Amino acid sequence: MTRRDSGSLYRFVAKVTIRDLSCAISLAFAALPHIMPRIFVPGKKPVVDPDKPVRVFKNWKHGCYSIMQGGRVCASASQIRLNDVEFLVRESGRQRMLRGLPKNVHAYAVGQLVDYVHPQDGRRLTGLEGRGVFYDPYRFASFVDSVTHAPVRAAEQVHFDESGVVYTPVELPLVA
Repeated sequence: MTRRDSGSLYRFVAKVTIRDLSCAISLAFAALPHIMPRIFVPGKKPVVDPDKPVRVFKNWKHGCYSIMQGGRVCASASQIRLNDVEFLVRESGRQRMLRGLPKNVHAYAVGQLVDYVHPQDGRRLTGLEGRGVFYDPYRFASFVDSVTHAPVRAAEQVHFDESGVVYTPVELPLVA
């Protein structure tokens, strides 16, 4: 075998290896829903401890909301209802995103989970009468009221759905 032949053989082996690797990666990504069935199985709710608070954030990749508890995502939902909610924004994550680095989850609502609906379920939660709240990292450093643009730090109840987020403000006791 000449030197030229051995070089072409190595190039052929490298091409086959890269192609096989890309096929293996494609198969691995296709198998992800089967590896994590608790997150993606419609009609079946994963175990969420009702005594512990959850974090809810918008999952832009899947077009739904993600429910996190104990440091891991335990459910996806199209609608969520929370009580005793606190809106949090990690400033370091916001600054990293503003510098143009990859987007990261740095804003979420923390509260007690009342109920949620998986994106493939047929049922719907009843709406909540209240005000809209949103977060735009390019304009605001916190969650803000959709009408007044005043910062919103906490709420009694929050309802997440496809049309946005609605909250009922925390009622402060009257001081006599």
